[in-house]
Amino acid sequence: MSKPKRILLSCPHCERFQTLTLEDPIPSELEYDCLACQKKVHIKRLQQDPLEGCPVCGCQHLYQQKDFKKWLGILILVVGLIFAPWTYYMSLFGALLLDAILFPFFPWMQICYRCESEFRGWKKNPKLDRFEHEIGAHYEYAGEKTTIQ
Repeated sequence: MSKPKRILLSCPHCERFQTLTLEDPIPSELEYDCLACQKKVHIKRLQQDPLEGCPVCGCQHLYQQKDFKKWLGILILVVGLIFAPWTYYMSLFGALLLDAILFPFFPWMQICYRCESEFRGWKKNPKLDRFEHEIGAHYEYAGEKTTIQ
């Protein structure tokens, strides 16, 4: 049995953060009541694997990144920095090496530029790039967030 797929999203009505866990078999569409505002949230095209577009808001702009825990990366860096004066800064190279060794073991996740939903458990899409600041700025500053009145 494969790992369950998870979606971390903000409710399009009240913008409260929520996590959905999807077990096999994955439905093509899902409708659920928001835990905070009790309004219906409809998610489409869940069976696409790899993701071509956002199932939450329908946006076609997604990017992907490694699902690396930020606290772990910061911890590795801080430990390297703490020991740097006594190791003639070789501990920083050790931290870099440890980070490079761990990198392949973390799965990829996809993120929507518009609604910022995170999708874990889907296959890596070779057509998607990593975060592009120009596209991100378009959605951030042009008011392209998904909100329903």
